[in-house]
Amino acid sequence: MISVDTYKKLIEWAEENCIPENIKNFSYQYANIGLPRDKAILDNIEALNFAELGINELPKELFELSSLKFLNLSNNNLTEIPDEIVKLKNLEILDLDNNKISKTPESFDKLTKLNTLYISDNELKSIEYLSDNIQSLYIQHNKLSLMPPSILRLKKLKNLSIGGNLFEDFPLEIVTIDTLVYLSISYHRFSKLPEEIKFLKKLTILDMSEGKFKSFPKEILSLKRLTEIDLGSNSLESLPKEIGVLSNLKSLILYGNKLKTLPEEILQLKKLSECMLNDNPIEHLPAPCKKLVKKDIITGVYDDFIEYK
Repeated sequence: MISVDTYKKLIEWAEENCIPENIKNFSYQYANIGLPRDKAILDNIEALNFAELGINELPKELFELSSLKFLNLSNNNLTEIPDEIVKLKNLEILDLDNNKISKTPESFDKLTKLNTLYISDNELKSIEYLSDNIQSLYIQHNKLSLMPPSILRLKKLKNLSIGGNLFEDFPLEIVTIDTLVYLSISYHRFSKLPEEIKFLKKLTILDMSEGKFKSFPKEILSLKRLTEIDLGSNSLESLPKEIGVLSNLKSLILYGNKLKTLPEEILQLKKLSECMLNDNPIEHLPAPCKKLVKKDIITGVYDDFIEYK
């Protein structure tokens, strides 16, 4: 329960910053944008959404709302997060995307229940402090050129999105995070993967879209648990015949490449339910692929303009 003085200052901040009043939906993760003005609601509120409100700084009174589990501060003008955030002992999901934050506060490593952090599209050159409990971390489109040691210490990390940073090569340290299930390196600057990626044995989803690959990275053929590969918007000219070894593959995203055909071995992917080929100069496909086109498993090709052989 917050004090009357804290309540008054919080409402005053909201009024001064034109924060709308949220009067109906403040359920966990689904809060409408705004701040309730009812103290009884604020005393036990679990979710707040302040996205796209032009906020420049946060009042310390905000961090007295100790019941908060979800806090969305994305798409504002924040340059820093106050150390007082440590008071949000129950915070599980924090969205800081698209601000101007250059560092994480020291108190971040004391948010013991924080499991999901969105902090993409900021000004981070390093990340010194993170909660050990984080399972999902989205830090794409920052200014990282080296892999932060704080990430490598996350023993529960399952989902990592780190593309669109300044890495000249694939950060080899990533292969030590053997808990990863999802990895996104989209908008990368490199054109090859290290052989050591084979150590990410639990990986099921790999996003390599919007990149520099001119050939299919065969190093991922050892990742037998993969169910989804996204290589959209690269410069691939062919797929290897060995693609058939990825027996669990369900989704293969290949839009925006330079593919003229597919190998017949694509038919060995018995679980495949989506193969997206939009914006490729497809000239012909193996004859058995026709049924996959008819079933809309292979999409983005025009049946009347390609040859099956």
